[in-house]
Amino acid sequence: PFSIVSQLSREKRAFRLLEELGTEPKVYYLSEGT
Repeated sequence: PFSIVSQLSREKRAFRLLEELGTEPKVYYLSEGT
């Protein structure tokens, strides 16, 4: 919970593909910028 990856996944720029379909993807993507 305190790793850099964990912190990045909680940022506003983190998103998951097809999450709205209820697929519960485990991969997070980070958009460019801050």
